[in-house]
Formats: sequence, structure tokens, C-alpha cells
Amino acid sequence: MYWFHRVTVALVGIGACGLGACGNDHGPVPYGAAIGAPCRSDYDCAGLYCVDMSGGTCQFACRGDVDCGPGYACHSKNRRGTGGKVDVCEPN
Repeated sequence: MYWFHRVTVALVGIGACGLGACGNDHGPVPYGAAIGAPCRSDYDCAGLYCVDMSGGTCQFACRGDVDCGPGYACHSKNRRGTGGKVDVCEPN
């Protein structure tokens, strides 16, 4: 039984390592990517959106100006690395 546990743990570890590389040619995801961090696609932004602002930056999505802070407004921007648009906060 002990050998079965070791083999199972080894196979799970190998599977997890293999899944990390599927479809990703950008390198590892930056932990806790910040708003304004440079990016090439949403994958680089750890839950934020990569938009065509300043050559590609991570931005938080908004639904209206009320979601943005003072001096910022919600505008539609092209997504970088994928098609479509997303509404994000940007300076007025």
C-alpha cells in the first residue's frame, strides 16, 4: 500500500507540472500583478485584463464611472493578446 501512495503522489506531481505549460509561451504568471503592470495578454495579469494602453498594461474592468476613482473614467479599450474590448478605468 505504501508504494501505491508514493506512485500516486509522483503521478499527480508530474501531471501538475505538465498542465502548467499547456498553451503558455509567456512564462510564469506574475503573482499578484498590479494595475499598470506591463503585459502581452490577460494571462500576464493574474485576474485583471491586458489592454492596449501604453503598449499593454494590466487594468481592472469597470461597469461605469462610479467604479473608477477621482480623476478617472470608464472607457472601452482593445484587449491585447486576444480579440474584443473591455471597459477599464483610465485618467480623464
